[in-house]
Parts: sequence; C-alpha cells; structure tokens
Amino acid sequence: MDHGNGIGRRQAWQFAVVPLQRIGDELEVLSTAAHAARAMRFIERVLGLRPRVRLVSEEALLAVLQERFGFEEIGRAHV
Repeated sequence: MDHGNGIGRRQAWQFAVVPLQRIGDELEVLSTAAHAARAMRFIERVLGLRPRVRLVSEEALLAVLQERFGFEEIGRAHV
C-alpha cells in the first residue's frame, strides 16, 4: 500500500524510510544515520525525487514505521 508519497509498506521497511511530506520534486523523510544513504538513493533512483532526510534514532524510526505501516518481521532486520 502506497501512503501517498510513492513509498509503500514493503519499501518503507526495506529502505528504513518514512515519508513525511512531498513539496514539488522534494520528498521529506525520516531515516537513521546508518540507512540515510540507501534511503536517499532509493528516493532519487526509483521515485525520481530529491530527498530531504531528517535523521532520527533507530528506536524512533522503528516506532514510526510500526505506527504508520504496521509490523513487518522481515523489515525489522533492516532497521
């Protein structure tokens, strides 16, 4: 399921990224320092958008991923 920003549940967990808002060709997202580079490449290459990343702790990202996208056992290994 796509939450309106081009990122579905599977991709959110896989790339450790939570979309916040899209403004023009920019997509503001949450990610961690460890996953930011991979998340940015995904946003640029797959979605064709310019990423704006807000860094959060792994615990905070996991909580938001679970809240917004539900729990995914496979994705948890990536975060």
